[in-house]
Amino acid sequence: MTEYLAPGVYIEEVPFKSHPIEGVPTSNAAFVDMFEQGPFQEAVKIDSFADFERVFGGLHPRSEASYAIRQYYLNGGRVAWVVRVEDAGAEKLTGAAAAQTGLYALEGIAPDIFNILCIPAAANLDQKDFAAVISAAQKYCCDKRAFLIIDPPSAIKTKDEMVNWMQTNNCLRHRDAAIYFPRLEIPDPLNGNQTRNVGASGTLAGVYARTDQTRGVWKAPSGAEANLRGANISGQLSDRENGE
Repeated sequence: MTEYLAPGVYIEEVPFKSHPIEGVPTSNAAFVDMFEQGPFQEAVKIDSFADFERVFGGLHPRSEASYAIRQYYLNGGRVAWVVRVEDAGAEKLTGAAAAQTGLYALEGIAPDIFNILCIPAAANLDQKDFAAVISAAQKYCCDKRAFLIIDPPSAIKTKDEMVNWMQTNNCLRHRDAAIYFPRLEIPDPLNGNQTRNVGASGTLAGVYARTDQTRGVWKAPSGAEANLRGANISGQLSDRENGE
């Protein structure tokens, strides 16, 4: 660098070395729930539903996330981080930051990252426990620059019920979270392909991933291209109800 001995404005040309900007994942999803088998309190990376079946045992009738993970891959997901807890109660799902349990087991994946968090079992909790899990998950996602997809309870079937539920659970309004209504209906291979009512979080996480891969992160995961694979919405809404 030239030494300048007087005040003034100077122009100096310096060599510029460009460095390529390394790509980072934008739609890796994380799931926390109880599963049939697999390591406890450890975030395990899986790349397909076949991987999930091998490590965690596949679909389980009491595991909401097992169905969400299947929907995630069916709708275009590629990378998932799966945390197995002992049961789907609020305490186990949330876990403890110091011990890196529950959702905080995701601390163990550094320097890798997750971008989307799904805890579909939270929808089965009572209001107090639901709020506790979601509040902790929202804060964690905010800290990690990730996004939380929230599922409403299966008892919420109409637009008015959904509006009332949202007003009761005002903690749901958060810049790093979204909630989708109505819930979805999918065929259940464990029950002769009879219809199973599920939250939309896993399906939408897959749509997020598919949109990022096919169009780019600047494209919102909405519109005609964001079709839901292997699922139907559990109830129709009018244009007016959608607007509300």
